[in-house]
Amino acid sequence: NNNKRLIRLLEEEEEEEEKKKKKKKKKKKKKKKKKKKKKKKKKKKKKKKKKKKKKKKKKKKKKKSNNNE
Repeated sequence: NNNKRLIRLLEEEEEEEEKKKKKKKKKKKKKKKKKKKKKKKKKKKKKKKKKKKKKKKKKKKKKKSNNNE
Protein backbone atom coordinates (compact mmCIF):
# COMPACT_ATOMS: atom_id res chain seq x y z
CA ASN A 1 0.00 0.00 0.00
CA ASN A 2 2.71 2.39 0.98
CA ASN A 3 4.51 1.77 -2.26
CA LYS A 4 1.45 2.59 -4.31
CA ARG A 5 0.96 5.79 -2.44
CA LEU A 6 4.57 6.79 -3.04
CA ILE A 7 4.28 6.04 -6.72
CA ARG A 8 1.11 8.07 -6.99
CA LEU A 9 2.71 11.00 -5.18
CA LEU A 10 5.69 10.88 -7.50
CA GLU A 11 3.46 10.83 -10.55
CA GLU A 12 1.47 13.77 -9.29
CA GLU A 13 4.62 15.76 -8.68
CA GLU A 14 5.86 15.02 -12.16
CA GLU A 15 2.58 16.13 -13.63
CA GLU A 16 2.69 19.36 -11.68
CA GLU A 17 6.21 20.04 -12.85
CA GLU A 18 5.22 19.45 -16.44
CA LYS A 19 2.30 21.81 -16.07
CA LYS A 20 4.59 24.45 -14.60
CA LYS A 21 7.02 24.02 -17.48
CA LYS A 22 4.23 24.41 -19.98
CA LYS A 23 3.05 27.54 -18.23
CA LYS A 24 6.56 28.95 -18.27
CA LYS A 25 6.85 28.24 -21.97
CA LYS A 26 3.61 30.05 -22.59
CA LYS A 27 4.81 33.00 -20.55
CA LYS A 28 8.00 33.18 -22.57
CA LYS A 29 6.01 33.43 -25.75
CA LYS A 30 4.15 36.44 -24.39
CA LYS A 31 7.39 38.35 -23.96
CA LYS A 32 7.47 41.95 -25.11
CA LYS A 33 4.78 42.84 -27.49
CA LYS A 34 5.75 45.91 -29.42
CA LYS A 35 3.36 48.69 -28.77
CA LYS A 36 1.93 49.98 -31.95
CA LYS A 37 1.86 53.71 -32.04
CA LYS A 38 -1.60 54.90 -32.73
CA LYS A 39 -1.61 57.39 -35.51
CA LYS A 40 -3.78 60.31 -34.67
CA LYS A 41 -6.32 60.83 -37.35
CA LYS A 42 -6.32 64.38 -38.54
CA LYS A 43 -9.77 65.79 -38.51
CA LYS A 44 -10.63 67.15 -41.88
CA LYS A 45 -11.96 70.63 -41.61
CA LYS A 46 -15.08 71.04 -43.57
CA LYS A 47 -14.70 73.90 -45.95
CA LYS A 48 -17.61 76.22 -45.87
CA LYS A 49 -18.84 76.85 -49.34
CA LYS A 50 -18.87 80.52 -50.02
CA LYS A 51 -22.01 81.63 -51.70
CA LYS A 52 -21.10 83.53 -54.77
CA LYS A 53 -22.89 86.81 -54.95
CA LYS A 54 -24.44 87.26 -58.29
CA LYS A 55 -23.31 90.50 -59.76
CA LYS A 56 -26.16 92.48 -61.11
CA LYS A 57 -25.35 93.60 -64.55
CA LYS A 58 -26.04 97.23 -65.00
CA LYS A 59 -27.87 97.88 -68.15
CA LYS A 60 -26.07 100.43 -70.15
CA LYS A 61 -28.35 103.04 -71.49
CA LYS A 62 -27.92 103.32 -75.16
CA LYS A 63 -27.04 106.77 -76.14
CA LYS A 64 -29.46 108.12 -78.59
CA SER A 65 -27.65 108.64 -81.74
CA ASN A 66 -27.61 112.15 -83.02
CA ASN A 67 -28.05 110.92 -86.50
CA ASN A 68 -31.62 112.07 -86.57
CA GLU A 69 -30.71 115.62 -86.77
